Amino acid sequence: VVFNGTLSSLFGGTPTMISGPKGSITLILSSILTRLLAGSNNSDPASNAVVIVILFFSVFVSGLLQVVFGIFKVGNFIKFIPYPTIAGFINGTAILIITNQLNVFFGVSGKDFFSQILTNPFAIQTLTLFVGVVTVFFILYPSWLTKNLPPPVVGLAIGMSLYYSLSYFGFRNDLGPVMGTIEISTPTPKYFIEFGKLFLSSETLKLVVAILPATIILTLLTSIDTLVNSLAVENMTHRKSDCNKELIGQGVGNLTAACFGGISGAGTASRAFANYRAGGRTELSGGISGIFVLVAILFFAPAMKYIPKVVLAGILIAIAIQMFDRWSLKLLKKIIVNDVHNWVETATNVFVIFAVTATAVIIDMVFSVFLGLALTILLLALKTSQSGIRRQYIGGKIFSKKQRDSRLMDILYEEGKKISVFELEGYLYFGSAEKLSEEVDQLKDNCRFVILDLKRVTEIDI
Repeated sequence: VVFNGTLSSLFGGTPTMISGPKGSITLILSSILTRLLAGSNNSDPASNAVVIVILFFSVFVSGLLQVVFGIFKVGNFIKFIPYPTIAGFINGTAILIITNQLNVFFGVSGKDFFSQILTNPFAIQTLTLFVGVVTVFFILYPSWLTKNLPPPVVGLAIGMSLYYSLSYFGFRNDLGPVMGTIEISTPTPKYFIEFGKLFLSSETLKLVVAILPATIILTLLTSIDTLVNSLAVENMTHRKSDCNKELIGQGVGNLTAACFGGISGAGTASRAFANYRAGGRTELSGGISGIFVLVAILFFAPAMKYIPKVVLAGILIAIAIQMFDRWSLKLLKKIIVNDVHNWVETATNVFVIFAVTATAVIIDMVFSVFLGLALTILLLALKTSQSGIRRQYIGGKIFSKKQRDSRLMDILYEEGKKISVFELEGYLYFGSAEKLSEEVDQLKDNCRFVILDLKRVTEIDI
């Protein structure tokens, strides 16, 4: 967190972005470690030490590849991800944050919150829940007395005060645990020298080559994850980001972390949004955040052990609530109040948002982005497969309801034969325009005028 978070922010291209380890990244690193252990002598401590070095070397190579991606402008391709996919990704992130904190927030032991509640509804600690709700409330609705302070700091102070007040009055056993003792050690870049020793042995070289495919997958995962989160942060903060510079920053952070025995990290929208809500506005805020983490661990670890876990859970839940994409919420509101002008377009966007959100929560965050892209392409293909021509008629066959004498009607009929009217509908793009052009070319020679009725056209691709 310290090296990756600090350097990726200082060298990155997304203001307020903060990087750190993620579950999907840890899963890939675990698979790499499992493969390395399978190909080594587990009973030999020296062999196990080499395995650890190779694991961190894969993180180093992954960071180096990210720098190369950034130099060759690979990050530009991320701009083609449609906004409904980004909105679903943001909502999925918010839901995951909330669900991961429910056990601590409600004071329920065990891993699966919902199964625990279904089997024993009385397992909820009421006072723990009360402390969490108060913490969330004062973050979302800070009073006028605390409006000049960052909301998370206000929530932390009030939540801790309430927690220890209840403990003082004899309710300690009815409250959740505190963070507890944090074990610390000063990191050194000892692995950087060890990386060079890997090339002195053919056996270790074989192991390095064997994990290269997994290292490339790790690179792609961290890069895509970071770039998608970068777009999410850009939409939340309304500040432009440089995707290629962000890749370089992430690469520098990861390869430096590897030298100190750290694992890969990626930019995270939830951390960035917490930074933004606390007042951070530039890349420097993320760098200072990493430095503060280091200072806090080295000098304030004894005091940090007294922070109640439910207060931290409340802060994360409040941040997650504020993360939900406002545009998608407005779409839902329009559907509920029946204030929708284009039902097809609205329903399509809501479907993509829901599919991406559900996939991010149930399956995987990165896979949800690919699903969103696939759905968008499929829906676009269906939408553009229509000709766009609702009907076509000659001006001499359809008239207005205005009453005219027979002489004028004869003139309208004769002159109307020179007019062809095309009623268009749906999505007008180059494909439907080509079809329209072919229909116009097939008109009779006596047709001198073409009228395009665009009343039912919902979109025009220019």
